[in-house]
Amino acid sequence: MIKSKAHVDLKGVKRKFGRQSMTMGRLALANQSLADMNKFVPLQSSMLRQTGNVVNDGRALEWRTPYARAQFYGSRPLRRGMPVSVFMEQYTTPGTGKRWDLKARSKYGTMWARVFKRGSLL
Repeated sequence: MIKSKAHVDLKGVKRKFGRQSMTMGRLALANQSLADMNKFVPLQSSMLRQTGNVVNDGRALEWRTPYARAQFYGSRPLRRGMPVSVFMEQYTTPGTGKRWDLKARSKYGTMWARVFKRGSLL
């Protein structure tokens, strides 16, 4: 299981919006970013994409499969507790691969600010 967190500076926004508005905006942002990130999550049996969800009131996203961490970082240890020694380089679906959070942020990051704002005004 991995959790992905993206840093967004919300200092000015916190002054304008109350706690409930912040939570609604955060949930809207988390759901949108999950949908956007899933486009870049490796797809072989679709299990990894299906386990992605929003947790902790939109403060984090997680993918709950035993191999999620290895897919996210593009490597896996040979045995539990051992240093990373096997690297994944081939992904079956074009455009997918490790660090899907960074790929999605580079493509959709500017839109995410608008999603947060719209969600917090509901």
